[in-house]
Amino acid sequence: MKKTVTITLLGFYAIALFFSTGCKKNNTDSHNSKSQIYVGGSDANKAVLWKNGSESALSLSRSTGLSDVRSVFISDNDVYAVGYEGSFFPKLWKNGIEMNLNLNGRSNGSASSVYVSNNDVYVAGTQDANPSMIPLLWKNGQPNLLSSNPDKNPANDVGEATSVFVSDNNVYVAGWTTLVDPSRLPTAILWKNNEIINLSFGIYYQAMAWSVFVSGNDAYTVGYEKETDGRIYAIIWKNRLGTRLTNGATKAYALSVFVSGSDVYVAGYEENSSGNKVAMLWKNGESTHLTSGATDASANAIYVYENDVYVAGYEENSSGNKVAMLWENSIAKALSDGNSNAIANTIFVQQ
Repeated sequence: MKKTVTITLLGFYAIALFFSTGCKKNNTDSHNSKSQIYVGGSDANKAVLWKNGSESALSLSRSTGLSDVRSVFISDNDVYAVGYEGSFFPKLWKNGIEMNLNLNGRSNGSASSVYVSNNDVYVAGTQDANPSMIPLLWKNGQPNLLSSNPDKNPANDVGEATSVFVSDNNVYVAGWTTLVDPSRLPTAILWKNNEIINLSFGIYYQAMAWSVFVSGNDAYTVGYEKETDGRIYAIIWKNRLGTRLTNGATKAYALSVFVSGSDVYVAGYEENSSGNKVAMLWKNGESTHLTSGATDASANAIYVYENDVYVAGYEENSSGNKVAMLWENSIAKALSDGNSNAIANTIFVQQ
């Protein structure tokens, strides 16, 4: 469960009023009547939530600047959403009410993922450590710096916490760091209760982890690896064992993972021979194209509920605007009208 990313060099260091305004209903019935589908993202650069296809803007304390929802989670009918506004100011909303995320006196940061367990609210993200960003996990609004070095001192760490998952009181966080040495390439990391698990080593190639899901005793993490020759592979790690989902012929990124029973689902995108991004779904390693590749598209988040597979993302229209999309069992449904850029980053489904 998680969120979308923009893969740029700058992104290595910078990424990385609930239903209070009038709702916009798209012209497509966007949900199965037995399910409540929550999708988060942005429309016209403003943070929004869609519930069963109805769009509502979230309250913002700052009147200017961009805002975005990166992750949504439902617990006891409470709706939690995280993201950012302005110049990377982290946001947490509970039922549309802004909640505090302590930054330890820092001015900037970003919230990427939220998970609620036993009434505790966990948020993964970053904190400004001028001139870079360091990985961070908030618990009930209080920050905990995630270390990537043996002495547990994160002061020199550069990186991002991108996804959080709680299972059996164990807290798993996916992300990336440079392992203290800024000259190293980004290294895919999984923290378990703040103990670091290296998924890659950042010596010969770079890698980042974007999403984690825990099933039983196994932690599934997805992201990408970039070889020294420039080839970029979508990859899934089961615990520490990595398996590439693509062959490197074109760039590919795995952005979200969900496990249902014995089936492992991954969402992301892969470029085609024309250089356009194609929204992709992998089930147990077998790929499905969700879009034709005529225009850019991406599958940013995935959720499986009662054997139905829901994917959130975007697809560009003929005017070049990004249209927020929901795919239900590979059937596409537009969430936005296409008159402005809109992106769906996260999804949560419940009864």
